[in-house]
Amino acid sequence: MKKTTLSELARRKGKLISPWVDQLGDVLTLTSWSLERLPEYIWMALILDNKGRSDGIGCCIRIFNKIRAWDSNIASAKLSCFLMLEDSEQRDLFEIIKSEVDFSVLAPLTAVIDYEYSPSFYKAFYVPGFPLEKRMEVLGLCTRKYNESDSNDTTDLRFLAVIPQMLSGHLHFEQNSPMADALLYYGNRTHSEEIMRVYRPCIRSLEGALDLPNQQISSWVNHFWSVAARATDCKLFSIEYTKDDTTMDYDLFIEKTKEAINYLNIQHKQATVNDDAYTVLTGSLTYAFKTFSEVINHDLANALLGRQAARIIIEIYIMMKYLASQESEKPTIWSEYKTYGIGKFKLILMKIREGMGRETRHVSEKILDLLVNEPQLEEFTDVDLRYFDDVKIRDKAIGVGEKDLYDVAYDYDSSYAHGLWGAVRESSMLACDNVFHHFQPVADATLSQELPDVSSDCFNNLIKIVKLVNERYSFPEWYIKFLGIDHE
Repeated sequence: MKKTTLSELARRKGKLISPWVDQLGDVLTLTSWSLERLPEYIWMALILDNKGRSDGIGCCIRIFNKIRAWDSNIASAKLSCFLMLEDSEQRDLFEIIKSEVDFSVLAPLTAVIDYEYSPSFYKAFYVPGFPLEKRMEVLGLCTRKYNESDSNDTTDLRFLAVIPQMLSGHLHFEQNSPMADALLYYGNRTHSEEIMRVYRPCIRSLEGALDLPNQQISSWVNHFWSVAARATDCKLFSIEYTKDDTTMDYDLFIEKTKEAINYLNIQHKQATVNDDAYTVLTGSLTYAFKTFSEVINHDLANALLGRQAARIIIEIYIMMKYLASQESEKPTIWSEYKTYGIGKFKLILMKIREGMGRETRHVSEKILDLLVNEPQLEEFTDVDLRYFDDVKIRDKAIGVGEKDLYDVAYDYDSSYAHGLWGAVRESSMLACDNVFHHFQPVADATLSQELPDVSSDCFNNLIKIVKLVNERYSFPEWYIKFLGIDHE
């Protein structure tokens, strides 16, 4: 299936909606081949797997013809339909199946269909000396093989699923139509033939459509997954990532940057008193630099906190670039930015004074009091509850030509900052390679799942902040040469 592009999505009430959902709306009903229907036809899957495609299809069609001759009311290949028959009828039907295929072929199913669930099936197909573990292994391999809904093997199985309906005369198509030809000739064609590119989608759509009227999952399907899941263990695995290739020695970079920032301190002593732009730029650079240093020194590049570090550095870069771009129209923007940030601390301080958050240990009332009253008495500092400059960070990014950086990296890292499910799934859940567990993710109790390295992205965005500072306050020449930054 062709993947939808971003431009093809429809926007409705703050959501981006795929074309299928947008066009079909309430008519669209989602069903799952693997979870809802594969267990119904797993008996035919075992036959196909044992006999091969050509012989397996022929064998199943002969079984259908014999069943129809025995009872013309049975027009389904679903195992649940067979298991709902009276015991005597089940015995007769299973004898029909055994007349075309050795009973050992369906023996793996006795791992989930025991004597209590269906005495007739168990008696018909149980093989003494066939260990439960081995039966589950065979059943698992077969279930995995036919799990993908649109594979060639699965399409063969879905073709067999509609044959009883065709034999019963319930299906009617215009002669020589693609659907009619698919039903007539699919079993006699090989998958390498070009015409099968037409037949396979016809078969899959027909099988899916025929199952839509019955939306209720049978008790057999629930039983199959329940027993199989309990009888097998999780097969967990994690993904390991290598460190990013880089020509930069990050440890040396950290030491050189410490020296360079200290150089600025010495060269611009007076600027810290009366130059808000200098204070904000160098302070924010240092904050981003300390964040990067922690990623490197504490080996967080492949960790959860690495993503938060990447987001911090990106946001600082966008904000500094935005402030610089607005300075000509609003010379006071640097001081306003400082006041905005102190105002946020003032709000927290006031809440603490009213008795809020007493259980929080890492927020120091004394330090907040000192910081809030450092530039001026707090009574003269307003608290702004809006975005700074009343502009969202995304709009700021767009305004300074960094939309792509925001839309991809910042948005991705924000999922980690907020603990959204995408981030939780990628970082804190292990994949289970067990088809009977539906490949469901499992909590990473061993803390073994790593994430892609963020160090090079953090470094590259940090260098962008260095350039902003350098344009105005000039780092030493040796530092610029060390970084390989061209003078602009």
